[in-house]
Amino acid sequence: MICCHGKSTDFSPTEAEGTTQPMTTMAPIQSPSWIDINKVTNDSLTVEWEETNAKDYKISVDDGKVGKEFNTSKTNYKIEKLTCGTLYNITVQGCDQDCSLPKTSETAITKPNPPDALKVKVDISNRMTVSWTPPASCGLPMSYNVTVLVGEDVKFNDVTDETEITTGYLEANKKHNINVFSFVQQYPGLISEKLEGFDYTYP
Repeated sequence: MICCHGKSTDFSPTEAEGTTQPMTTMAPIQSPSWIDINKVTNDSLTVEWEETNAKDYKISVDDGKVGKEFNTSKTNYKIEKLTCGTLYNITVQGCDQDCSLPKTSETAITKPNPPDALKVKVDISNRMTVSWTPPASCGLPMSYNVTVLVGEDVKFNDVTDETEITTGYLEANKKHNINVFSFVQQYPGLISEKLEGFDYTYP
């Protein structure tokens, strides 16, 4: 109420005088609640994650000795130049001004490389000793699966932590094909490509 010259007048705001507008509150930036790791090879992997309202994401990969960081605006990232047969911890976080949001973590192991330099010796009792060189540069201890085939028939199949194994007796006048695979000791499902041996015929 405004008094002028003894009269009272009701006052109400007009558009010209302006009205109070409601304030909009921005939702806090979120980190992904889950991440998924796939397409794992001996030197790379792809990480995918839940899309949030963050415009940028930071990805970290660490093998306990060396760490790397990457940024992207997408919801997936291929990490390359990794070490074979190595356990990695991967984290993703949505980025605010200083990338201080909580991280979502997952672990993955790269596939091992196959062994190298297959050699075969036959003793006087016609048993075969197979040896090989461990795969280079893999981070975790390796074991090996050795198979000997005659045609499609598996004549020998065994696992060893060593780089040499003696098989059963050879069959006369038959070709023996030798295959050796590397795998990570704690994770036997992570198998390398095979090192395939030459056909060995006795005698």
